[in-house]
Amino acid sequence: MKKILVKPSAQFRKNTTSAVLSIFLFILVYFLMVIAAFGILGLCVLGAVGLISFYFNFPLLMLSFGIVSLGVLIVLFLFKFLFKSFKSDRSHLVELDLDSQPKLKTLLEDIVMQVGTQFPKRVYLSNEVNASVFYDSNLLSMIFPTRKNLTIGMGLVNTLNLEEFKAVLAHEFGHFSQRSMKVGSYVYYVNEVIYNLLYENDSYQSLASKWADISGYFSIFVGLAFKVAQGAQWILKGMYSVVNKNFMALSREMEFHADEIAANVTGGDPLADSFSKFGPASYALQDVFNYYDGELQYNRIPKNIYTNHRFVMNFLASQKREGFVNIQSDLVVKDQWASHPSDEDRIQRLKLLGIPTKNQDSAPASSCFTAIADLEALLTSKLLSNFTLTGEVEAIREEKFEEDYQRTYLKFSFPKIFNGYYDYRNPSPLDKETAITEKEFGSFEKLFSSEVVSWVSQLVTSESDLATVSQIADGSYVIKSFDYRGKRYKKSEARSVMKLIKERIATLKNQLAIHDQKIFSFFAHRERELHKPPLLEGYYAGLVNLDKEQSENQKLISELNARLEFTSYNTPFVKIKSNFREIKKDEAKLKEKINSLLEDNRFEKLLSAELVGIFEQYISKEWEYFGNEIYYQDNLNLLLNSLEGFSNLQSMMGFMMKKGMLEYQESLLDFAELSAGPISSETLNLIPAEIPKPMENGSIDAIG
Repeated sequence: MKKILVKPSAQFRKNTTSAVLSIFLFILVYFLMVIAAFGILGLCVLGAVGLISFYFNFPLLMLSFGIVSLGVLIVLFLFKFLFKSFKSDRSHLVELDLDSQPKLKTLLEDIVMQVGTQFPKRVYLSNEVNASVFYDSNLLSMIFPTRKNLTIGMGLVNTLNLEEFKAVLAHEFGHFSQRSMKVGSYVYYVNEVIYNLLYENDSYQSLASKWADISGYFSIFVGLAFKVAQGAQWILKGMYSVVNKNFMALSREMEFHADEIAANVTGGDPLADSFSKFGPASYALQDVFNYYDGELQYNRIPKNIYTNHRFVMNFLASQKREGFVNIQSDLVVKDQWASHPSDEDRIQRLKLLGIPTKNQDSAPASSCFTAIADLEALLTSKLLSNFTLTGEVEAIREEKFEEDYQRTYLKFSFPKIFNGYYDYRNPSPLDKETAITEKEFGSFEKLFSSEVVSWVSQLVTSESDLATVSQIADGSYVIKSFDYRGKRYKKSEARSVMKLIKERIATLKNQLAIHDQKIFSFFAHRERELHKPPLLEGYYAGLVNLDKEQSENQKLISELNARLEFTSYNTPFVKIKSNFREIKKDEAKLKEKINSLLEDNRFEKLLSAELVGIFEQYISKEWEYFGNEIYYQDNLNLLLNSLEGFSNLQSMMGFMMKKGMLEYQESLLDFAELSAGPISSETLNLIPAEIPKPMENGSIDAIG
């Protein structure tokens, strides 16, 4: 079999050179810092000896020790990373015995032969929806060639067909053949050194503090050593940026190169097709993990999370809204810190290669594993080993998981027949003076067609673009230039682009507001046809009123969260006290709103006994959060839990009111007249037996 030869691109070679030069630059800067540190140490020793030689007494002797300690502490700071051990954690991995996996071994051997690289030293299974290459990083591996290891995620095996799986593995073996991976090893060590010097200073500071406590003669020099260390850290932060920006650029080219190798093994389509599956599969697996996070506290454990994973993927695929699609953003920002190119860029490159697919093997990837269920069970037990379970445990049946998941999903989903139109927005306020005839609002199918729902997609994408450009404008997103609608803009032009995006958002909102009026007219017409009481206007008014209420509440929540950020990092004691004094005014507003919420019958069914207890305790008195130079953690947790609970209830109330409105609209439809297809029994079960009645203020007095 002929070996595949893929020549690295000119950009690949250029980025490799830049990454290597940046590492050499770090070594040079660090070497100069070490020379300077030893120079300071030498001057300190000479100064101390000269001081004692000039006049010897006990105070001068202690002062001399202090001067020498200044130089010693500076040198020690620059070399303290040598005392840290760098170990790779493989406790979450399961090593495969390839002799017991003949089909997989044959597949790997076939790819290795085509790519012309080494067979992996070890092959591991992980729980991820991913595959990766790694090798044992130590000082020897930076000098001598090291065989690489392959990790295969069982979530990935669950997701792909055999040809897609082969393409992903070929991509990973493409990395095996890249000599530039050695650069990654050097960058890894550089990052470990910089991270240690910047952030892992507890033991160093403890040692220096103990030395300072011995005598006042020493403390002033310890303080000076800390100042010098801070200067070194400032330099190292700059070096971190230089080294990693260059390496990330190389990493992205390495991905393109490995993609091209994979395309030569299987063709371009299998790898391109796999990209669209990673996100949904990861989302589904996380849903499974979230479910068991709630069950493990009751000693209820999974038998096989991958059986559950397959069910969730299939179920979510069946619930997919056809109308809502991810609209390609008009904004293009090259992320200098991204290790991988975007999926869109990778797919485009694969298409440009024009390499046809060689096989169409649609068998599941799991078919190349022997005793796959045993491997899934082993990985499941590996996950459970991270939890401490006491007492008798119960294995959850697959049927129970499926029932629970479907029930929860449908409870927190809007009716499928609306095609995702309301998933990301509420109806616009009604214009009662605008009359729309039956001919103008048209059929249900047209009201919720894919074209109409795409307007919502465009609005969501434009609002996301606006947020990104806003970050560029205020400097929180550091970037020199970006593209919008095919035109290049400098950072200084970001505000003019924001104006363009705002105009587009306003146009889309106006377009959707007109369409919302048509939708309301359609369902109001249905109400009259069915001789129903006019409840729809109350639903719409209730949502508009809730929007205003929640907008005010969300502003308070955001302000309090921003004000409390200081509690998560080191803050001077005086500043802590000042911050809590400033929070008191907003906290009084929060307590007032929580008290009103407890008396609001709309929230009655959403409030758990536990949350009611937290709220009642919080509003019962004024709490102190800091004193005697320490946080009163229980009191602070009470504030944070109350704020989080209040925020969650706002979101839940908005969701439930909108769902009530949509279920009511759904109940007005004659399903037999719809050409959109049969309605599932799950959706039919969502129609409430009794429609909530609107109150005078437009809100709803019960939740369906």
